[in-house]
Amino acid sequence: MCTTWQDGWSGKLIRRGLSRPFAVALLLIGVMASSAAAAALPVLWTAGGLSAGADSAGQSARLAVDASGNVAVVSGPGFYTSFVVTSYTSSGALRWQRTVAPLSGTMSANWVVAAPNGDVIALGSTADSHGNAYAITVVRFSSDGTLLWRLDPPDVIFRSSVGRLAVDAAGSAYVTFNNPVWSGASFTCRGGLIYNSSEANRAIAVLDFGADKTASGTFTIQMPAATATTALLRFA
Repeated sequence: MCTTWQDGWSGKLIRRGLSRPFAVALLLIGVMASSAAAAALPVLWTAGGLSAGADSAGQSARLAVDASGNVAVVSGPGFYTSFVVTSYTSSGALRWQRTVAPLSGTMSANWVVAAPNGDVIALGSTADSHGNAYAITVVRFSSDGTLLWRLDPPDVIFRSSVGRLAVDAAGSAYVTFNNPVWSGASFTCRGGLIYNSSEANRAIAVLDFGADKTASGTFTIQMPAATATTALLRFA
């Protein structure tokens, strides 16, 4: 059993745990590890660290571990403007590192997940020169770091609205969003329109609430879950 995290002070990736035979032996003799004992697990390896130079991969956002114990970290802005995906083996050796350049502006890291087959899927957001996020990018790498695809959904999707990136047992990925909330609301509506003000044909999607919704005080739109049949963004 192992735990992997990034130390907030040193910036290093740290993995603690017990070798599998020893962990099994503990379970067989019925030893229960206390929280204090768990905190004292041996350090198996560390990786990464802080850098203020152009070689920096940026601030890590999240990490994911696949079925083989390989670790993927998403970070940014890295190398000035990109978001970065870095993969380590279960023993802490660097497997590969890839940068995802923005179409424009500067990218930050949001999410990374590991698919059952070892693919790595990551999500980053793009900000303009004022630091305002206006678009997201989703990429998928094979287990050896080969870019399989990159998608740049419409720029009406804001980083602040991204809930999470998820992957199912079949390896399909889904993006879910946080619920928009309006305070001090007082209105009745039946649906909503997602639109892009920079396009001549501005309408992108129409949301049907199924019935009139009346708000008095706080109005919340419940966004759909990240599943194969309900997610707003689905990537096979």
